[in-house]
Amino acid sequence: MIKISRLILWIGGLSLFFLGTKIAQVDFSYLLVFYYVLLSFPVNVIVYGLNDIYDYESDKLNPRKNTAQGLILEKTYHKLVLKYVWIFSLLFISISYLVNLYVFLFSILFVLLCYVYSVPPIRLKTKAPIDSMVNGIGYTLFFILGLYFNGFNGLYLELILTLVFLFFGGHIFFTVLDYESDKIVGDKTFAVKYGKNFALFISFKTFTLVYILTSFQTQILNYFLLLIIFFSFLAFFVDLEKYKKYAIYGAIFMTIILFIYFIIYFI
Repeated sequence: MIKISRLILWIGGLSLFFLGTKIAQVDFSYLLVFYYVLLSFPVNVIVYGLNDIYDYESDKLNPRKNTAQGLILEKTYHKLVLKYVWIFSLLFISISYLVNLYVFLFSILFVLLCYVYSVPPIRLKTKAPIDSMVNGIGYTLFFILGLYFNGFNGLYLELILTLVFLFFGGHIFFTVLDYESDKIVGDKTFAVKYGKNFALFISFKTFTLVYILTSFQTQILNYFLLLIIFFSFLAFFVDLEKYKKYAIYGAIFMTIILFIYFIIYFI
């Protein structure tokens, strides 16, 4: 179950939640600590457990599987994992209810997006460009859960939209990495539907527009975004099929560095 939850990817959601709580100046509490635990293993089992079950056919063709990016979940384990997904979904929503109404409602939205993204007959993963927008909203919800952990304290609309579009562009980029396996099984992700080059162009353009229209208060975040823009531009000139593993680990490494920076900055 730990491998299903993508241990190395926990840091992404946790860092976004951490950032939200620090902006909202959330004080230490045992409920906050428990929520961090909830957002690590249980919530990631919801996200990636559903993904592994309903992406089984394409995962068998995907070289990114059976690495830090997850595993090929054999059919004999599907019912067991789905049972844990239901249990953790109810646990996540129930604990969120104890926090406040805003966190409760956003937790319901998060779980709902996980299901409609992966599970047929809706399966938004195969309905580009909605697939990428759902991912943008879904990952931003980690931040929103932290932001409103103390209740409503402002919209923060610009920051929220910035994160949504950053993850929107990021998801489009990663559909290019899974292009071959998704195309074979007929999953019409953004890259499959519109082509790899157009997907790379939209990803690069999205990152660039975010940089132009948004000015982060800390310069390191601007440099971080410039680095993303550089690599998304570089992707036009390299064989991503050959270097996809390095792209994944590079993204993880950059996330870890950013998380360490957040800790140093806010503590």
